[in-house]
Amino acid sequence: MSERTVSESNRTRWILRGAAGIGVLLAVLVGAVFFAAQRVNPDDLAAWLEPRIEAATGRDVDIGAARISLLPPVAVALEDLRISNPQGMEGDAFIQTDELRLDLDVWQLLRRRIRVDEIRLSQPQVRVVVDESGQSNARGFGSGQAPEKAPTSGEDAAPFQVDIESIRIDNGTVSYRDVGKGTAFVLAPLEARMQVRSADGDRWTLDTSVSARVGARMSQGGVDQLGPWDVEVEGSGTTENGFRTLQIEGASLALEDLLVRLAARVEQDESGGGRFTVRVQSDSVDAGRLVSLLPDTASGGLPDLAGTLTIDLGLSGELGSQAPPTASGSVAFEQGRVALAGQDPVVSGLAGTWFLSKDSVWTTDTEGVALGGPLRLRGLVRLGEVDGFVMRLSAQPDLGLLSSVTTLPDSVTAAGELLLDLTARGALEDPAASSLSGRIVPDGVALTLPGVGVPVAIPSGTVILGAEGARWSELPVRLGADDFVTSGTLTDWAAWGRGDGTVPVLDGSFRGDRFDVDEVFPAPPPDSAVLYGKLVFAALGERRIRNRTPREILEERGIFRPDSLPVGGELQLAFATLLSAPYALSDVRARVEFGPRLVRIHDATAGAYGGTVSADVNLGLGADDEPFSMTLSARNVEAGPFLSATSPLGRVVSGVLSVDLDVSGDMDRVYLPSAATLLGTGSFSLSEASLHANPVTEALSRFLDLPELREISIQDWVAPLVLRQGRVVLEESALRGAFGEPRVAGSVGFGGQLGLDLLYRLPTQALDSAALARTGVGAAVIQRIQASGAPLDAVLRVAGSVLDPAVSADPGRVGRTVVQAVEDEVESEVRAEIEQRQERLQERADELVDRLIPGRDTAARGLPGLNDLRRLLPGRAGQAPPDSTAQPDSAGAVTDTLTVPDSVTADSVPARDSVRPDTTTAGGPS
Repeated sequence: MSERTVSESNRTRWILRGAAGIGVLLAVLVGAVFFAAQRVNPDDLAAWLEPRIEAATGRDVDIGAARISLLPPVAVALEDLRISNPQGMEGDAFIQTDELRLDLDVWQLLRRRIRVDEIRLSQPQVRVVVDESGQSNARGFGSGQAPEKAPTSGEDAAPFQVDIESIRIDNGTVSYRDVGKGTAFVLAPLEARMQVRSADGDRWTLDTSVSARVGARMSQGGVDQLGPWDVEVEGSGTTENGFRTLQIEGASLALEDLLVRLAARVEQDESGGGRFTVRVQSDSVDAGRLVSLLPDTASGGLPDLAGTLTIDLGLSGELGSQAPPTASGSVAFEQGRVALAGQDPVVSGLAGTWFLSKDSVWTTDTEGVALGGPLRLRGLVRLGEVDGFVMRLSAQPDLGLLSSVTTLPDSVTAAGELLLDLTARGALEDPAASSLSGRIVPDGVALTLPGVGVPVAIPSGTVILGAEGARWSELPVRLGADDFVTSGTLTDWAAWGRGDGTVPVLDGSFRGDRFDVDEVFPAPPPDSAVLYGKLVFAALGERRIRNRTPREILEERGIFRPDSLPVGGELQLAFATLLSAPYALSDVRARVEFGPRLVRIHDATAGAYGGTVSADVNLGLGADDEPFSMTLSARNVEAGPFLSATSPLGRVVSGVLSVDLDVSGDMDRVYLPSAATLLGTGSFSLSEASLHANPVTEALSRFLDLPELREISIQDWVAPLVLRQGRVVLEESALRGAFGEPRVAGSVGFGGQLGLDLLYRLPTQALDSAALARTGVGAAVIQRIQASGAPLDAVLRVAGSVLDPAVSADPGRVGRTVVQAVEDEVESEVRAEIEQRQERLQERADELVDRLIPGRDTAARGLPGLNDLRRLLPGRAGQAPPDSTAQPDSAGAVTDTLTVPDSVTADSVPARDSVRPDTTTAGGPS
């Protein structure tokens, strides 16, 4: 027999022996499986497991069914496993899984020991809920507090324990919901693998791989949606003390494409409480990518951010505590960029480190480039019982780069530089009460602004910011080619952020040589036929101009009264010349007091039309018709030009005019008064004057056949007047030096309606017989008058309208005084009512303005109670004005530990008196 034959025979023998051995082994395994299946009944197993899981978890447990797989690997499957919420908490089960499968070691089963090669959970759901009282359904889980039906004695009373080699989770869900706070997050689908290896004693090592998709919702302050994000965690750790102590080292977390390193330690006590610490590190986190993971409601208002972050943070806290964890460590960034809507960066090259401790966040070296100039930020934020912050910003931006970093509004340009050195201090709980100190230094600043027809330049100067607000003194301002200077203060600017109805207070002055209103605030060219004064008369008379209403004309020009003002206080104005065609005023001075719902022009004076004009105006602001009052005085002005600019009478009257007028009423949003509410008293005087030919004088001339009445020369005419019920009522007055020595009384309506009585003393020889007959005097009387050479007293009634007057004689009034005639029109009690109303309006306006500027210390008052000027008129709501004596609350000062050195000290801030507005001269900057 050859060697090859012997070799093949041996191989065959070993194959047969191996096959026989495998067959024996399979027979043993099959026998062992059937033996184990006979020894362990599924129903008995479920009944045996339930109390032991309850004893281990301290919760009610329900197992829908249990089954045993006979084929390797031998497995026990628990179907529809539910672990309940703690007693007293309703809702879905705390933990629920479709199947909990345990792959068992068959050899350990033969030895009547249970060793689990793998625990596999299919579609498990873990629901953590915190109710409105702050109690969580996870409290006490695993505490070993068994319910009443748990075994209490004997072998069965021992807690159920198994040896576990690995844990696997397929398609799981973990959810968290805080009912009180409205926050929630979900991990789904959750895939996890954990290898468990026994070490010394009860110490185990864990190798874990977890992947999940995470989404969160936060409903506080609105609904914010986070994610969903893909998250993967890999790492290893150790556990001991019955799995109550967990130490993780060298783990990694991938959030989308962001990777960080993790280390953690969790120590749980028997009650379920304990502590945890987590350390997060990363060397290259993309800041822009990190921001992109935020919800739209959080990131939508943020600029475009770029740069690299280096993170080294630690978190520590109490398990189950509602208090936020304590953070410490640092976050450093480099090559930071901040841009707006894809434009060039506002800030570039930003680098610095922010440090965190238990109660503080601070930086000392954050630097970069902002709008082409250096930027430096230093600051400290204190947290905890003594909270507060102090931040110091130093920068020198080039305003000429603004157009490259943002889209400026149409017609807006900027140039020049600003030197900023600002320090902010305040309390986190009340940021509106924060203070800002430092200085702002313009250097060649030039702006073009919408609605402003000339460039605005601030070539130099300094604005000082301090505890009281902002101050500036002799700050030069150039509007086009005209130079001005301004001084003043702006205090309590925190009112803009408080939302309590108060406003900051401006106390300042603005003066210059020449202020051309039409150049600075261009508007559609005002046609001479539609000047404001003529629009007022047309509105009062309900007349149209060129087929348009006065309101339509003013709306077309964009002239609207504001509903309110964002500041209050006082502004003093002084100009050598003020131009607004056709007006040309000289030596203009005015004090403007204002609040949210009130503007008062006080002590306004100017040279105009060869004389002087002064006025005081109270004007309510609001969305509806608001009350106003005005006191106007003109002295020795040229009647023709003055009346042409203010009324329809410019072509009718010439001479030297003086006017005193007090009026009150309602005014609409385009500054047109209401005829129905307009009341007033006053007087005028004309000297060396003429009444030029007009329909009224021509009608008188025709009626008496006297050419001398077409053009009336007047040496002096002084006439009291009253405004009421849409009419101007003239009291008795004499046109001294006029032909016929006329005396006049009666009324002229704003719509042109006439109701005038004129008493003429006429020489009878100047009248023909027809004219004498039209006077209504009997022939016999006329003959006696002619025979005696005495003049004829004739009373004429002028009715109709100014464009179509009707003259008639009133012989019944011959011999009566004109005063008696006019008493039919204006009664003394009406005049008393007007005077009383005017006095009441003035007194209440004075009281309101005193509230606005009490002793010139408006900042202390905060401007409360300036919201309803309607109360100034009788018949309105008669409520008393709100009490303005209460001082606004302010946050406590930041402690001395929050100190960042200031570049501006108290000594460098000018005293209040040094920047008080100076209006003693109208000239521009010296």
